[in-house]
Amino acid sequence: MTDELLIPNKASEWIVLLNDDPDNLSLQRDFQSWHEKDIKHREDWKEVSQTWHLLGIVGPSFELKSPAKKVSQSDSLINQKLSKRATISSSSSGHLPYSAKAGFARRVTRAVGFMTLALVIVFSLPQFSYHVKYFGADFVNSKPEVRVLDLEDGSRVTLAPETAIDVKLSEKERRITILSGAAFFEVSKNKTRPFIVEKENIQTKVLGTAFLVDEQDTGVRVAVTEGLVQVNHMKQDTVSVQLKPGESVAFLSSHDYKLSKRPIDDIAAWRAGYLKVRDQPLGSVVDQIDHFFNGHIFISNTDVREKRLTGVFKLDQPRKSLRGIASLHGLEVTEVSPWVIILSKK
Repeated sequence: MTDELLIPNKASEWIVLLNDDPDNLSLQRDFQSWHEKDIKHREDWKEVSQTWHLLGIVGPSFELKSPAKKVSQSDSLINQKLSKRATISSSSSGHLPYSAKAGFARRVTRAVGFMTLALVIVFSLPQFSYHVKYFGADFVNSKPEVRVLDLEDGSRVTLAPETAIDVKLSEKERRITILSGAAFFEVSKNKTRPFIVEKENIQTKVLGTAFLVDEQDTGVRVAVTEGLVQVNHMKQDTVSVQLKPGESVAFLSSHDYKLSKRPIDDIAAWRAGYLKVRDQPLGSVVDQIDHFFNGHIFISNTDVREKRLTGVFKLDQPRKSLRGIASLHGLEVTEVSPWVIILSKK
């Protein structure tokens, strides 16, 4: 068997080693001994295996073997072949040769280092790239909560999480560019200084009103709670709409858009800590909750994301909201760590 000093004591280490050398029968026997030695080992293995499966990572291709049993004479040839295969990977004394032990140790070190580096990249790179991309923005809200800004002209801007904006105030106009995310505007009236908000190719122009501009999976959306706003597509002169309170427009493409109505209280309800949705894809709802969660929420199945959902959820209690969604659709919530949650089929 493997040198005791090299035998892992964690399921997460075993799963890496077994994937790295799936044909090593000696390694598999050592794993089985470790697995059967303690009930805690079996529980640890089950939890780690389920986590890998939920994340869509391929686990070891072998199955745990049942206790040895007597075989008929007709099976002897198979046993001889297995014995020869085992001899290749182990010495005559049943221990791994020195070169195999050294390779084993190197693989452990490399695997652990690679996994650590991968985790650092996965959880640090998005945030890092976010700050680099919007390094020049005037205001950035990277926290999982709303941020309220009072501008010099008396207007107020409420930023959703993961939102960045540029602000340019002059004597002739007030211009805001949304670089990312969603923002709700309460505009101070000034007939001589129009208030203009730009998001990608969509321009919203007002004199004094309250409205929301956000980005969704399908494109940019503008919704009004007070006054009138004029929304134009900057690259399509023929695309221009005027919105009244309770009305919204979603731009699906450069030529296509969709008008709709909704209760005023439902518009930008995230300002009060709520998410109100009507017949939306579950994936889109979870993505919105994810903005208010200090970590990452994953959905393991594509068809789960496509389920339709209607309801009201508290954004300051993302775990409770996810459990509510899971109960409605017969799903399972798995917390891999305080910062990683997986929503999957049972």
